[in-house]
Amino acid sequence: MKVVVALMSFLFFVGCKTMPLTNVENVEINPPKKVSYVEKAIQEAARDRGWRAKTIKPGVIKAKLFARSHEVTVKIPFSKSSYSILYVDSKNMAYDGENIHKKYGKWVSILQRDIDRLLFDE
Repeated sequence: MKVVVALMSFLFFVGCKTMPLTNVENVEINPPKKVSYVEKAIQEAARDRGWRAKTIKPGVIKAKLFARSHEVTVKIPFSKSSYSILYVDSKNMAYDGENIHKKYGKWVSILQRDIDRLLFDE
């Protein structure tokens, strides 16, 4: 009985730490900017928040974040008029194909906010 109660408690607390994974898709950049300007803004925002970002092909940046024992990888496709932040992979983030550790959402939201600040606060 104690094992069942302990297991149920563990699952409750683990469940509280996850949320549905959502991607940031097609954020409109209006007015459009030069592609190089968008790339620089994404790279700068990622770097300033501790992400390791690398352009893997024209119009696509791959970014990794290492936080303690957690690791997250996202792909950021971009153009002069939009960008997205898309989940690629993670380690130690309790990802089950649908839900992921709530920190993921926070980290991506902060990254998006910082990208937007650089693109739209002129």
